[in-house]
Amino acid sequence: MNNELRRFPETETGGLLLGYSDAKRGVQILEATDGGYLNVLHEEAAFEYDIPYVEHICTILSELYTPPLDIVGVWHKHNSISEIPFSLSDENIHRQLVENMPYPCVSVLFEKTDTLGEKHEEYKMRIFELTSSGYFDIS
Repeated sequence: MNNELRRFPETETGGLLLGYSDAKRGVQILEATDGGYLNVLHEEAAFEYDIPYVEHICTILSELYTPPLDIVGVWHKHNSISEIPFSLSDENIHRQLVENMPYPCVSVLFEKTDTLGEKHEEYKMRIFELTSSGYFDIS
């Protein structure tokens, strides 16, 4: 995630989180992807995944582990802090994730708080539990 944050300091970026999750132990994140290679959208206030790439990289990373990893969440970056942390598009991704996963999921949000100089940004990281009722800040 740090590499991706550095690569896209002025635009939004993100990816998927892979690991293990169950109701008793919660979410364990072991891998994080970037958002794509060719068909990814990085704009100042918008981000969209390259779906074929993300599916491919998730399969490769997942199969490196026994048992294979599951998608346990998403992560992305905003270029500022907002009282409302997620856009309608973000909430739609959260809803799709929760509907398709029988276990707990999370969303990790990096909000840019300051620019410390050339290629050095500061971020506030927030972690949200995703449920069918919405999201809850657990950071």
